[in-house]
Amino acid sequence: MNYTFDTTTNIKSRFISEDYFPAIVQFSPEELNNHFIEYSYNDTDMFELVVDSENGIIKQFTLTLCNHFKEQDINMSIPDAKEGSIYFNDTTDVQCDLFVLSIYKDGLHISISDKSAYTFLKCGQLIFALDDTDSLISLYITNLSSDDISHVLREVHYTDN
Repeated sequence: MNYTFDTTTNIKSRFISEDYFPAIVQFSPEELNNHFIEYSYNDTDMFELVVDSENGIIKQFTLTLCNHFKEQDINMSIPDAKEGSIYFNDTTDVQCDLFVLSIYKDGLHISISDKSAYTFLKCGQLIFALDDTDSLISLYITNLSSDDISHVLREVHYTDN
């Protein structure tokens, strides 16, 4: 993942409950100049990062399809992370080694690789976990309410049928 991380500016986000999408985290509602980066596993699981095509700043995360998930009846353990704003310099789509969504009482964790995390970068409600080569290996969505989690569960169980 080729990116720039700016710790001098923090970015705000909000979780959006929208039918047909298990999870959306929006940083900017602006719909112009968008570029989509897909992280997919086979034809069964996928999330997209929406970035500004001019400067690469993240605008939205969308979990579009999820068939591999597990429910955890505990709160999520959140790693310590540098806070700031992320800008993507490369917008190449990625085929994931695996894809498992863990649904906790207060957040989500999407594992897309079995490699170990080396760096954690926090942007709003998202935490990007990167390995020692700066490849994205997992993603956390933090600070979710019980209503947010209920929405995620409804949508993943709906797509599971």
